[in-house]
Amino acid sequence: MSILGQTIDYGPFGFLDAFDPSYTPNTTDLPGRRYCFANQPDIGLWNIAQFSKTLAVAQLINQKEANYAMERYGDKFMDEYQAIMSKKLGLSKYNKEVISKLLNN
Repeated sequence: MSILGQTIDYGPFGFLDAFDPSYTPNTTDLPGRRYCFANQPDIGLWNIAQFSKTLAVAQLINQKEANYAMERYGDKFMDEYQAIMSKKLGLSKYNKEVISKLLNN
């Protein structure tokens, strides 16, 4: 993940050939599947937490600002996820039930 919040993927790591939330192309990640598709939002938050911690140790931000960054990530992630999923499915607004059923299938 870059400092801009964008994931940098190369080759086979940038694509999901078939929808499988537990899929990871990284063979070293197979035992715990820490970086699997379904865990990407949590890994993004972990990255933000580590970066915030580094900035706090360097006294560039305080703990309140670090907490805000992590809270904002979660809010922004969900806003974007809902907008993208709604647009992909042609929905005028986010429908959690429909999207959940689709992903379960």
